[in-house]
Amino acid sequence: IPGGDLPAPLRARLAEATEELEAALTVRPDAWSTYYNLGNLHAQRGEHEEAFAAFRRASRLRPDVEAPWVNAAMLHAQRGELGLAENALRRAIEAAPNSGAANFNLGLLLAERGRPEEAKKRLRAALEADPGMAAAAYNLAGLLAEDAPEEALRFFQQAWEARPDRPRYVFAYAWSLHEAKRDAEALKLLTKAAGHGVVNADVYGLLAELYRLRGDTGAARAVLQRALEDPRLSPQDRATLRKQLEGPR
Repeated sequence: IPGGDLPAPLRARLAEATEELEAALTVRPDAWSTYYNLGNLHAQRGEHEEAFAAFRRASRLRPDVEAPWVNAAMLHAQRGELGLAENALRRAIEAAPNSGAANFNLGLLLAERGRPEEAKKRLRAALEADPGMAAAAYNLAGLLAEDAPEEALRFFQQAWEARPDRPRYVFAYAWSLHEAKRDAEALKLLTKAAGHGVVNADVYGLLAELYRLRGDTGAARAVLQRALEDPRLSPQDRATLRKQLEGPR
């Protein structure tokens, strides 16, 4: 049970609460969700074999539901069992071909395993199932960036439109605009994001660089000085931006 470093009385209470939770999860032994939730509980407790057994039982009760296979795949991936994770995700897609989660996770796994063309196919399928899945659009754009930059730009835009509050999506879209020689649009995007506090070191750095390229060194310095005062940035990020501010020596 988690919490082994707790005092003995608290460990006992945690154990009791965990037993009560497990009992509550098994009140309906005929429901697939019973074993799905039990599998998640076992996984959280580090009881992997019990988790896999519960996920398998859930899938036997509802072969048309992908969630147990997806979660089993995630657990296999955590254990470094990528082949088993891939098999589980393919079973998930057999159960629910239009599952955004199953196609997305398989796409990521295939990319990690060096099979980019298959990965693109699965990420496209994830976006067809859920056009608002920003992570799928972002990762697909990354796979397309070298060979199909214009298409990649559209997917970076789709990721940003779905989650404009994420600095990495802001940066990726702005960078792709810059690469497409559309600096005015990139500058407008970054300026707006910075005004709303949607920033990280990359956003600050690119915004300053775009001002510098326009010849507005004063605005570039102002951006970097503001970045150095941002408590959300790590000391390493601030050191990098400080070097950008100081310029070549």
